[in-house]
Amino acid sequence: MNLRTITRPAVEPITLEEALRHLEVDYGQHDSPPGDPATYYQADLVSELISAARAHAEDFTERCLAEGTFELRLDAFASVISLPKAPVQSIVSIMYIDSDGAEQTLDPAVYTFDDNPDAPAVRLAYDQTWPATRSEANAVRIRFVAGFQAASSPPNPVPPQIKQALLLIIGHLHENREDSSAAKLEPIPLGAQALLRPLRLHMGV
Repeated sequence: MNLRTITRPAVEPITLEEALRHLEVDYGQHDSPPGDPATYYQADLVSELISAARAHAEDFTERCLAEGTFELRLDAFASVISLPKAPVQSIVSIMYIDSDGAEQTLDPAVYTFDDNPDAPAVRLAYDQTWPATRSEANAVRIRFVAGFQAASSPPNPVPPQIKQALLLIIGHLHENREDSSAAKLEPIPLGAQALLRPLRLHMGV
């Protein structure tokens, strides 16, 4: 499988303000103007912890938790093409190299998008056939948008249990941010794992 990241998430599932509130940072003791969390104390650190927590939760659940654009590259078409990210919001385009070596855009009437939140896929539409492609690597390129949307951007918001798990992980990382022999980093909170485990795409230990 050849998967490329086209655009990385621009909006995290947890806002800086939500994380600072969870960490009980006292806004009043700082000189920053109210209403602008980007200027609060530890803002840069907490922003990094948000991204780290999201990456950990994505590894654990095998889901895409923040909206981004990806491209799956294949050597040829198949009747059912499973997409390696979930959930998938939409198919941006399907490009292919035809038998003459020219790049073509596939007509959307040829395929259907199965938006199953646990197993998204591109399927050959009824009474359609895939076009012939040149026999070469990456002759087919499927570009799609995957990931939960920010709470202000329905209809596919981040599930509340994921947000709560992320806050627990952020708190844990913040508490154990010093890496030294005097402070052993404890495992990620069991509470976060309990919240995330039912959402795993492939159940495991």
